[in-house]
Amino acid sequence: MTPTSPTDVTIRTRPAAHCSVCGAPGQSLYDGLTDRLFSAPGRWRIVRCGASECGLLWLDPVPVEDDIGRAYETYFTHADDTGASPFGAGLRDRVRLAFLARDLGYAVGVLPWKARLVAALLRLHPGMRAEMGFSAMWLPSTPGGRVLDVGCGRGLLIARLRALGWEAEGVDFDPVAAEVGARKGLTIRVGGLEAQGYAADSFDAVTMSHFIEHVHDPRAVLAEALRILKPGGRLVVATPNAGGLAHRLFGSSWLPLDPPRHLHVFTPRAIARLARDAGFARAEVRTMLCDPYGVVAGSIDIRRRGHHDMGQPIGSGGKIAGRIVQLVESVFGSTLGDELMLVAFKAPAAAPPA
Repeated sequence: MTPTSPTDVTIRTRPAAHCSVCGAPGQSLYDGLTDRLFSAPGRWRIVRCGASECGLLWLDPVPVEDDIGRAYETYFTHADDTGASPFGAGLRDRVRLAFLARDLGYAVGVLPWKARLVAALLRLHPGMRAEMGFSAMWLPSTPGGRVLDVGCGRGLLIARLRALGWEAEGVDFDPVAAEVGARKGLTIRVGGLEAQGYAADSFDAVTMSHFIEHVHDPRAVLAEALRILKPGGRLVVATPNAGGLAHRLFGSSWLPLDPPRHLHVFTPRAIARLARDAGFARAEVRTMLCDPYGVVAGSIDIRRRGHHDMGQPIGSGGKIAGRIVQLVESVFGSTLGDELMLVAFKAPAAAPPA
């Protein structure tokens, strides 16, 4: 019988006994986990790297490459937001632009005084600065610069960066999400990064927003990003932090574990080592929490009910809890944030001989 839903099929797996960053064996952390967000089949085990200087989490066994698409058959990036503007006319978007103008140097024109006032007040909450910078992946203004968003989904970041003056395009392995973006006039290729054949030294920046945790070989992806960056170019990666406060609070109910789609969940040391091993000349890592409502309220739902519906609005209690956790993470620990931001730089071009 032809499957009619993801639950009618199985996802084949293969063993993954050793850490893909440092090679150490894994130690069982959580077992018997199901998909708590969508409807992918199976029960999943998450292991932790036994090397204290690494700490990577990963699925063992891991879905095979040919079957991983079954985990995305009802994914949130399939929602059609074709008519949405990257920056609307509402106060929230005006406040976002005020942050981007001040923090990252974007020319956004004259903004209403209310937007500037609200932005100044929100700046008192340290988590808000990271949250607003995340909307442009912390890229400083580079008019005419070329940027590739890897794992772009339906292209929200591409649209924002275009509106801010970048020549932006994307690539994603999900054809349904890519089609949603293409209907907005965005340039999105389908498939893995390594398969696209981009010319070397092509991009001023490469971004990966919550993508690297989804791939089977993250080192190969970072190495390809290095190859296509121009000398001196930057890679910016956002990904869940296995050492964050919310993970410590919620354990196996922590939403960003997201089995079976998140194949790896990194620590600051693991992601920094991965960048160095891929060949980047310099790597900087810090932590923050840019989606406090989703991470905290979603984890509360999973603990209470065993699942979380991403399509439902977050209640006031979840929002308050999210802001409290975000504030604690921002104030009390440089490694406590539940998201990692990696900024890695390709070596600049060698100076010509005198």
